[in-house]
Amino acid sequence: MDYTQLPGKNDGDTKKPSHLILILLAAVCCLAVWNTWLTMAQANNTQMNAGLQKELMESYLQTIFHALHNRHHHDNLNRNKRSVLGQLDEHLESLTNLIDGAIQDACAEKCSSCPAGPVGPSGPVGLVGPAGPVGPSGPAGAAGLGGLAGPAGPAGPAGPAGPAGPAGPDGPPGPPCPAGHSDPICPVGSPHLDQGTVSFPGSCLDSHGQDQNTGISQLAGVYETGEGCLTACESEEGASGSGCEYHAGTKTCHSHTHDVDTGNGDSGYTCYVLEQIDYVLFIGPGYGSNGQSEVLNLPSLTRANCTPPTFPYGNYYGYVATLMSEGPLLCGGHYRSTYQSTCHLAGKEWIASTPMKTIRRGAEAVTLGDAWWVTGGFDGSANTLATTELLLTNLTSPEWAPHIDLPHILRHHCLVKLNTTHVFLTGGGTAASFIFSTSTGFV
Repeated sequence: MDYTQLPGKNDGDTKKPSHLILILLAAVCCLAVWNTWLTMAQANNTQMNAGLQKELMESYLQTIFHALHNRHHHDNLNRNKRSVLGQLDEHLESLTNLIDGAIQDACAEKCSSCPAGPVGPSGPVGLVGPAGPVGPSGPAGAAGLGGLAGPAGPAGPAGPAGPAGPAGPDGPPGPPCPAGHSDPICPVGSPHLDQGTVSFPGSCLDSHGQDQNTGISQLAGVYETGEGCLTACESEEGASGSGCEYHAGTKTCHSHTHDVDTGNGDSGYTCYVLEQIDYVLFIGPGYGSNGQSEVLNLPSLTRANCTPPTFPYGNYYGYVATLMSEGPLLCGGHYRSTYQSTCHLAGKEWIASTPMKTIRRGAEAVTLGDAWWVTGGFDGSANTLATTELLLTNLTSPEWAPHIDLPHILRHHCLVKLNTTHVFLTGGGTAASFIFSTSTGFV
């Protein structure tokens, strides 16, 4: 491009530089700034296209040239000044767009594979922002280990008493009964069981060790000895089974009708405990008892401290029984799968006694005077009987003898002694009832 054609001022023109000159200077400055930026942008790429620079420069200068040339060919400076300025603005905008496009194309072409520049230093840490809202609760953690066991608490109140346990085994047999006692099945430990009269020094005490001041009465008369007082007490009605008390200093005698057990040891007094008789109930063996019997105290029906012998043939039932001087006597009945006529006496052991004349099972019996009357029952062929027989106990050797027949054949009937001469009969397979008299028979 020929730059000699640029319009200038007339020689000798002493006016101030025109606006175009100022614009030109501004363009040169902008070009210098742009060239500096371009140089920095190409710091990482030294092979920038030199033709691009030349082309941009020529386009810029050409625009300025056209602007100056147009100003030279117009006469009216004031009018053209506004037009030139407008054109200059348009050319400057075109130049700006051209430069931006060239830079973008160059960067797109030349810098697409350029390496990234180094990372700049980190900026200062910003201020801590306000705390955010509390997040939702997290899941529950795993259960911790169990703590040590605490101390034991105080003992609770005692619970209610449990049910009574089963009866314990029978104790060992007691000592034999004192001489003169005819019943070998006696409670052990009863100190006054048919043992005769016992004397103790002192005033009388009851079984609890207390002075016996009730049930006592003074007997009339003067008693020189204790034996005389004892004789008077034994004949006193109601004194039997209790005792009497003798005072040697006053020679008086008192009888006791209430419980008397021993003396308190005071000198000048004597306590006599009279003969004691304890009554018991003997329950013989039965079906399923394996030959065992029991003895109960009367009237309490508590178990007596006594162990009867076991019947030697096992289960025994259907018999009749009475109390003899030697002990309970059992006759007839059923054992060893057979109806029996045998009799056995219970003492320290079972002893065979005189048998009945007839086999009987399911018979009934009652005492009449000095005899024991056995009636009815089944015979050995299971036939029901009307016959009866008596065991005569007033003889040196007891014997069986036939006696009056029953009004009907009977078994498992009921006989009740009304007095020493009369008996009531009922049941046993009939609805009839009868009275038996030793003098007139059944009525």
